[in-house]
Amino acid sequence: MRITRNALATAKSTRDPLTVMAIVGMSLHTVQDFYAHTSWVETAGEFGSPNGPGWSADYGSFPTYFDIPKSARDNRAVYSAVKGISRPHGKWQTDGNNSHARGMNKDWPGRPLYEKAYVTAYFASRQWIRAARGWLNDDALWARAQRLAAPKGLKADLRASLDISKYSGHWQGNGQPCAKAIILCGDLFGWAGSVLGLRSAIKTYHEDHRKSPARKRFEDFASNFDSQHGTERVAEPESSRDMQLGARLVKLEVARMRGYDWALGDPGPDDADLYVNARIRGQDFDSPVIHDHDRFGFPKPYSSFTWIRSVPAGWRASTPVSTLTVQVKTGNRRLAGTDDDVYLRVNNGLRFDLDKRAYNDFERGDDDTYAVPLDVVTRAGLSVKDITKAQIEKSRDGLGGGWFLQSFAVRLNGRAVASKVVNRWLEDDHRTASASMTRDHRTSDIVPVWASLEEDDYLYGFDDDGDVNRFDRNTAVSFGYVPGPEIALEETGGKRLSGRLSMQNGEKGQFRLRMSTIGIVAPPPLPVVETPTPTRRRPRSRT
Repeated sequence: MRITRNALATAKSTRDPLTVMAIVGMSLHTVQDFYAHTSWVETAGEFGSPNGPGWSADYGSFPTYFDIPKSARDNRAVYSAVKGISRPHGKWQTDGNNSHARGMNKDWPGRPLYEKAYVTAYFASRQWIRAARGWLNDDALWARAQRLAAPKGLKADLRASLDISKYSGHWQGNGQPCAKAIILCGDLFGWAGSVLGLRSAIKTYHEDHRKSPARKRFEDFASNFDSQHGTERVAEPESSRDMQLGARLVKLEVARMRGYDWALGDPGPDDADLYVNARIRGQDFDSPVIHDHDRFGFPKPYSSFTWIRSVPAGWRASTPVSTLTVQVKTGNRRLAGTDDDVYLRVNNGLRFDLDKRAYNDFERGDDDTYAVPLDVVTRAGLSVKDITKAQIEKSRDGLGGGWFLQSFAVRLNGRAVASKVVNRWLEDDHRTASASMTRDHRTSDIVPVWASLEEDDYLYGFDDDGDVNRFDRNTAVSFGYVPGPEIALEETGGKRLSGRLSMQNGEKGQFRLRMSTIGIVAPPPLPVVETPTPTRRRPRSRT
């Protein structure tokens, strides 16, 4: 706290919002590691812990350091992995899914108490950021830091840190690489690591990218975090009780994944290098890469890809769009068909082209149903309330002239929402046909989730899309989760509603997902410590 407060004072004196951002980010590493690498969240006897403090018996599910009264903290020991003094830090295979007796690390989903450490660190991070704003004591500068556009080069910094973590096997665990034969790799080896991928990520970053302003700020202040700056006390942050009362947490897990086609793997005899991207309530999540496996079920010591996302207690949202299809009938009369482009418009700013590959669309007498491509818009958060109209549009007349549209019908998430018998030519300046529909403004306690299966091609160019959506022209899945009971979904790719020459969208894939809700019992209010009022001595009487 003292080091962070003093560093923020420097940022305040220079009026630099980038320095504010860098200092808050740097300090959070230590804050979060406190919960991942000490006994703080443990209870004696739990998963082999010899003497964890056991705060959750009296102070809620996920109390942070500052949620515990100082008098109680002072009476219980909390320790980290210091060689020769306490338990070791812990390795991967020998400690994965095992007891804390052989390692106290809780920094990846396969470790005991990972979820407890993660959630506690989440609330501690919010608590710390709120305190940092007070230490800075300059709301105008803080607001500038909040509005700060990403400085030049920051994207490359973030990409490099993620890639290096992935290929070293340290992103969500699952094992680090080994350049030798597997039998000689020892108990740190796992399929999440890649020596060639790690070498490529490091060389790309350090040889192809100049030092960014954000990285320069980090280097300027890094040494400050290795030294004590005085001995003065710093006021402790407020309790996180209000944050915990106002939040819920949902968890997405990938329990199994599979690539069906040889094309989902690398060129040659190699198997696929599978990973998953996800978005939960607008936040992006990346998984590790499991290398050289066309299918993977996460046997021990591996652990499912896992992501946790906060949801406000009063959260309400429109249902996410999962599927959108339109049935189009072309009239059965002379010259009724068209080779012009045809679209479905769903609001003033969004329309989708209707097309089937290797197929002559909208010919005389055709009755076809089209799946519109949703991957990009559902990832961006397209929901049912965004569908405000159902309108067929044709491009300017080509050589064949107009198109005789008999009728069309739209289904949203499998439910019919609009239909129209048109029976007229779409041509010249009259190339649209609209069907009446009622916009669905309803909201509910539902969390939007989006997920895709990918195949890593760091040495061969762009990554491949694994198809886990049953509809043509779609590869990812979008759905809504109502916080509460656990649900399971198994999604397999397909080409439903494709053209006569049935072509796969990407390489056929499959994954099994689980969604669940983490219960929270907030810590009790901290006791109010009253400062005694000094007594005034009455003056002596002169008489």
